[in-house]
Amino acid sequence: MTLGLSVSSSADSQPPPGARENRPIHPQPSVGRYFVWRSGVAAALIVTYLGLPHLRVNGRPAFQIDLAARQLHLLGATFFATDTLFLVVLGIGLVVFIALFTALFGRVWCGWACPQPIYLEFVFRPLESLLEGRAVRRRRARLQPLRSSLLLRRLVKLGLYVVVASALAHTFVAYFVGTDALLQMIQHSPRQSWGSFVAMAVVTGMILLDFAWVRELTCVIACPYGRLQSLLIDARSWIVGYDATRGEPRRRLVARRGQAGGVGDCIDCGSCHRTCPTGIDIREGLQLECIGCTQCIDACDQVMDRTGRPRGLIRYTSLDQLRGVTTSFWRPRVFLYAGIVLAAGAVLALLVATRHTFESDLVRVTGAPFYVQSDGEVCNRIRLRLTNRLPSEGRFQITLVEPSEGELILGQLPLELDPLQVRAVEGIIRVPPGAMSDGSRLARIRVEAAEGSTRDHVFKLLGPQGGQK
Repeated sequence: MTLGLSVSSSADSQPPPGARENRPIHPQPSVGRYFVWRSGVAAALIVTYLGLPHLRVNGRPAFQIDLAARQLHLLGATFFATDTLFLVVLGIGLVVFIALFTALFGRVWCGWACPQPIYLEFVFRPLESLLEGRAVRRRRARLQPLRSSLLLRRLVKLGLYVVVASALAHTFVAYFVGTDALLQMIQHSPRQSWGSFVAMAVVTGMILLDFAWVRELTCVIACPYGRLQSLLIDARSWIVGYDATRGEPRRRLVARRGQAGGVGDCIDCGSCHRTCPTGIDIREGLQLECIGCTQCIDACDQVMDRTGRPRGLIRYTSLDQLRGVTTSFWRPRVFLYAGIVLAAGAVLALLVATRHTFESDLVRVTGAPFYVQSDGEVCNRIRLRLTNRLPSEGRFQITLVEPSEGELILGQLPLELDPLQVRAVEGIIRVPPGAMSDGSRLARIRVEAAEGSTRDHVFKLLGPQGGQK
């Protein structure tokens, strides 16, 4: 179901009387129950982001994308680039889970867990308020000449922004190179690890540009998830909505004097508009710019408390509930999405449970498919690629099972691999002249790990037609 959401930028939405809406936006935080809960969630997510690279499971990072080794370390398990089925199932599961989550809860992710609002509202804007004053003071400062004291505060603010952005960027790089390698890079010249240094500098600049200047425009313009919202939600999805039936017509407290009835609970104070981090007015209906941060709920609840009216004029609800339609929260698309997510989770669990302790691939060496020695024996060159998936050393024995009269020459056996090491070795399968018919013969090579796991490879041996040299 596609909803006709209103598309209004922060400059186009009509502010309440007396409010001034232009860039940049300086929202006034509304400290209420949702703000307290979001603060706890934000603190937990920030600590997780900063601390996860330092956490070790089985001697490995709890989460690391090792691009150099083409490995993904995840909670003690290591996945390689060859785990394509795992990555495909994981990708499908994540995409469908996003669709399920959005169909149920709208843009709860944006307001409660997305790094953009989290760091903007709980790190960068609090620093701005600390140095330049509350939102109303910053709004007034835009209309006044720039004083030296304010310029100094803004320079100090920019310096703190650089420090925070640098810390976030270093943590970001640690997710790819590891904290130990990152510490070594910091202690040495950037020329010794210029790639990581450039990555860190670029990420620092992007973070600084985003949170110092672009800010809410990332959510309003750049984020594709907001545009997908109209496709993923329906009339029964959980959203932040304004109850127009109860709130309209709006009247300010002064205008209500002498009116016995005929007015709604909204006193048209504009608090919901001034506290919105994207600068919209929730009373205009569901909009793409709404990130579901619940600041308007906290602001309106405080006004309702002061005026003796019940809370909930702005609340978590659905479009159907706002229209007075009684519907079920569960519907066919939810069950369909949930079924796909559960199936993907089951397949992932099966893939993880049945993973071998090693991986092996056998291919023919490029070039001549075979050659014949002076004694008439036919030789086929092979390349064996072994991956030790264990976090400990692995020993592997490679034997030629068929043909029994053949011989496998593969250097020194058994092969020893370091933890999570990938190693490729070349060898030769040699068979007597009469071991082939019509120029080919199937061979079976067995790879056996020290702990008992085995894997057989079938390989087609080639030779001269009719047994000729």
